[in-house]
Amino acid sequence: MSLLSLRQLKYFTAVAEIGRISHAAQELNISQSAVTTAIRELEELLGQPLFERQTRGVELTRAGRRFLSHAYAVLAAADEALNMPPDEQQTDGILTIAASYTVLGYFLPHHLQRFSQLHPKVEVRVHEVTRNAIEEGLLTQRYDLGVLLT
Repeated sequence: MSLLSLRQLKYFTAVAEIGRISHAAQELNISQSAVTTAIRELEELLGQPLFERQTRGVELTRAGRRFLSHAYAVLAAADEALNMPPDEQQTDGILTIAASYTVLGYFLPHHLQRFSQLHPKVEVRVHEVTRNAIEEGLLTQRYDLGVLLT
């Protein structure tokens, strides 16, 4: 059983962005056959073609377009993990956020979870308040951040 590799994702995204395997290989400073092999392995792993081969290059298939957003997310997460600051450099303290009901219910939870993962030493205090209270709280520095729909 093959495993997904960051190398395959990197080659796949380069080909998707550039549209030609040969040019992607030049950009990556590797052989064209290495890129072709990585793409073929990735397609075999996924069980479907990611590119349509054409005389003037390649074009993403429907599956390829769907997979591209996942590839970007995985590469970004890997880059983030590799560039993580040492524990002694992590930010700590308290972040006080004021937000409206709608923002708290639909928009903010995902972002708060991600923030907490990136900054585990920061205590986040969230207050559900009205727009006027958010504005007043920001002016009086009761809140560090205000989030609302306009």
